[in-house]
Amino acid sequence: MAGAGLVSTVSSRKAWSGKSQNGPITCIRFQKKARTRWLLARNSPGRGIDTRNKQEYEAYAKAVVLAPSMVESIRILLNSRNREYPNGLANSSGVLGRCLMEHVAFNDVEGFFPQLAGRPTTNDDGPGSPILHIPRYNYGHKDRKKFLRGYTLFFGTGCGMGAGHGASLPGFGSSYKRKIKELYPAGVSMGGYGEGLALDWNRVEIDPNGLRDRVGIPQVRFQTNSEYPHAFAILEEMYGQIEEILRASGAEILPYKKVAPYPLGSVTHEAGGCRMGDDPKASVLDQWNRCHDIKNLLVVDASSFVSHPKSPLRSRSWPWRTGPATTWRKNSGLGMSEDGTEPSRPQEPKTLFEEAQRALAAGGLMSSKDQRGGFGNGEA
Repeated sequence: MAGAGLVSTVSSRKAWSGKSQNGPITCIRFQKKARTRWLLARNSPGRGIDTRNKQEYEAYAKAVVLAPSMVESIRILLNSRNREYPNGLANSSGVLGRCLMEHVAFNDVEGFFPQLAGRPTTNDDGPGSPILHIPRYNYGHKDRKKFLRGYTLFFGTGCGMGAGHGASLPGFGSSYKRKIKELYPAGVSMGGYGEGLALDWNRVEIDPNGLRDRVGIPQVRFQTNSEYPHAFAILEEMYGQIEEILRASGAEILPYKKVAPYPLGSVTHEAGGCRMGDDPKASVLDQWNRCHDIKNLLVVDASSFVSHPKSPLRSRSWPWRTGPATTWRKNSGLGMSEDGTEPSRPQEPKTLFEEAQRALAAGGLMSSKDQRGGFGNGEA
């Protein structure tokens, strides 16, 4: 395949020019109020619609980078089917949209510390997300455990928004209100995420019944099942570990009910569906995030992952924050060799801060002036 053109529904565009080791590059950043309809190949233009006035646009590019999110990247490629790729652009393998992944998720377990009950209320609102994590691994224990890989446990405690954990207790009247107030500063909760597996039956496809969004672009339909032996086994261990930790810390556990694994999408930390791999018959992308079928088409969001990115230690924003940066570092601003094989590599950044600056600059989100002085004006 010689190339691909970009179809985007845009309301405005900002262009940024730079240089790679193989010549000049122009990046077009599409603004909000936009929908990408499809990609076309073989030097054809792309078409799209402005969501405000439904005006169509065309855009040509020597290289196309998709990073809108797992679901949207897959939707664009599936909607871009043509005579050569009847099942979706760059989908000669047939695996596009398959092997979706999400955490093995479940309900939190709540309790309270008796020694803290009745203490004065304080402002404990913090970052809005758990900052204490306990990773657990299964490496080397396959002989005695029924699940693969690992999970992470996290905590919540202190005075926050809402009535606190005591509100889940049965009761009524003034005595019930006093009990809630007494337990409010003493509450603690624990939850966790297990690593979901990449299974072929968890997939996304273009809706066969013709469902479309408000500008007429075909929408997707999910076929998933989160209840499989690995998920139940890792869930059972997480429940047991949580109870053990809470009791060892002196907490009293409030009544709760064990549940089945939540459906895929309940945490919205989804990944997979446009997987990387060395075998073009079993994967969509190569090690450089380039499509096996179309070398100048790259997919750099979490859809490229072959295992879930939150193996128990990663922060939840990790794949979306460093995925494009890693791809840029490997591809040197999309500077591929003339024969379209291995990209040339830039000099390695010395710090994570420098790597982030380079990635933003490569995407047109930071000028050279901003790069010298900091992160610029914070435009999205």
